[in-house]
Amino acid sequence: MSLNAAMVEIFFRDIGRFVRMHDLYGSDVPALVSAESALKRTRFGSGAERLETLGRALEADRNNADLVAALVDGEVNIVTDYVTEYVGPAIQSKGASASEILDELAERMLEECTPAQYVLRNEVAVDGAVATDTDNAGDGTLGSIVLSQYIAAQRFTVECVDASVEGSEVWSVTGSVVGELDQATTGVAYTDSNTYLELAITAGAAAFAVGDKFYFYTTCTERRFQTFFRDYFEAVMPSVGTGSETIDEDWAA
Repeated sequence: MSLNAAMVEIFFRDIGRFVRMHDLYGSDVPALVSAESALKRTRFGSGAERLETLGRALEADRNNADLVAALVDGEVNIVTDYVTEYVGPAIQSKGASASEILDELAERMLEECTPAQYVLRNEVAVDGAVATDTDNAGDGTLGSIVLSQYIAAQRFTVECVDASVEGSEVWSVTGSVVGELDQATTGVAYTDSNTYLELAITAGAAAFAVGDKFYFYTTCTERRFQTFFRDYFEAVMPSVGTGSETIDEDWAA
């Protein structure tokens, strides 16, 4: 079954209601519980009876915190059921889990729909300039970095692991969050097969050696939908920066 605008909008409006409640339970309610506990601590003075009363009050707050955690988990479970019981059959997905169904939905949103019609909001960028290790033997450069929406805020380390062929050195690429990615080669355009990270390593006058390194950081201003999908289902929907999204963040606000 082909996707259409009405179908996609229904999915995200429905899920948005659960994401909104998840965020409410996960942020606003705990803040209120914490504020209430702080007020109780200042309200009670010394004395055995007062301290006993305060102890009971704080125990109630701890129980409230456990309840909030259960409510947060409950919203995730609801979305899991919604995706497996409604979204999966609606798009005739072959996925067995919510994560697999969401991955398929993301792929089909790209393949069957015009990206300008079906995109969420997310902003990913390189934070500052690429850093060259001061001990590098080679004087080449790393650049042409292109980030996909699969990349969260983290530090990347690109290290030479094989310098047996000058000008075609092999490099490991590792993110502090995503872990080890596909290897890169000097002079060859690089695109990781999982995160779609792109970069290029260019040789200089002095040859690279094993242990040479480059570092760069990424930032990610994550939004409600993307954060929820990534945190609980390791799924990333098609998304763009501010101003071009068509799946409204307000559906989950």
